[in-house]
Amino acid sequence: AIHQQVKYADGAEKFTRLSAYENDFRVDTLNRRLLEGSFSTTFEDYQYCKKNNINPVERYALPNDEEIKWAFHILPLKTDTLQRGIVDPANNQNGGGIEAYFAKGTTNNTLLGKTTY
Repeated sequence: AIHQQVKYADGAEKFTRLSAYENDFRVDTLNRRLLEGSFSTTFEDYQYCKKNNINPVERYALPNDEEIKWAFHILPLKTDTLQRGIVDPANNQNGGGIEAYFAKGTTNNTLLGKTTY
């Protein structure tokens, strides 16, 4: 995603950041936003992964093999920018999931909440 064109969010599409940590260092819970340099997936791809019991560590080629326990749901505003792509194989994982990169993070109050994975 980081090599793709920068586009504006449409203000209606939700995204999900998956994490092994309830206090993910890329999520600013005080200001309810994603921080700069954060990756996520689309809410639809997150649902597909969960519904089909796909290991998110493999699908999103995460840098460690810790179990995903948390999902942070984000609704970026139309002023927020992102880059979209398909996860390349990396970290001895296959990849193939949809990814979104928020180089500048998201606006305050765009974090809808978190759920257990």
